Amino acid sequence: MRKTVYGIKAGMTQIFEEQGILTPVTVIKIVDNHIVRTYNDIHGNKKFLLGVSDIREKLTTKAHRGQFSDKAPIKRHLFEVPAFDDSQKAGAMISASVFSEVSFVDVQGCSKGKGTQGVMKRHNSAGGPGRVGSKFRRTAGSTGQSATPSRVRKGTHMAGRMGNSMVSVQNARVVSVDTEQNVLVVKGGVPGSVGTMVRVSESIKKKVIV
Repeated sequence: MRKTVYGIKAGMTQIFEEQGILTPVTVIKIVDNHIVRTYNDIHGNKKFLLGVSDIREKLTTKAHRGQFSDKAPIKRHLFEVPAFDDSQKAGAMISASVFSEVSFVDVQGCSKGKGTQGVMKRHNSAGGPGRVGSKFRRTAGSTGQSATPSRVRKGTHMAGRMGNSMVSVQNARVVSVDTEQNVLVVKGGVPGSVGTMVRVSESIKKKVIV
């Protein structure tokens, strides 16, 4: 089963690797992932219910508190992940050490919301001429046809909401794992702004460095 935990995007920096190469990296703080309980889904697959991010008990509802047993502390978020370690029981905490022997990970998060944008920023359209007198600069231009099919086709590039959607970055190389500070450092950028929660999973396509 794929190892999966949740963390907070702490920010980006750059480091010099052993070969002297300057590498841009993202620092992910693996917050306390407590196993609330283990169970089997309708297909018979074993699952972990993870509780993530501390919260005061009085800020939760009775239904939310009912998900937690005496072994696991009350958390703000609940996530279902595959049970990747049969030895872990309810109440155990999963840290960044699970990725000590992992070379690549997939990171999923919500991208930065940029509001309503035009076609040039949203879809990288060329736009029209910028000279004086031009009436076609940053607009989308014609989007439909006349008699056939007399409508705008689905998928036409138009203005609209940009960002604020789930994005996955696959095969991000694990640069280092700090078990003391519970921090995972991966190469390149990951979705979301600083402070947002991301899902970190063992890569499904790439396993080892070739």
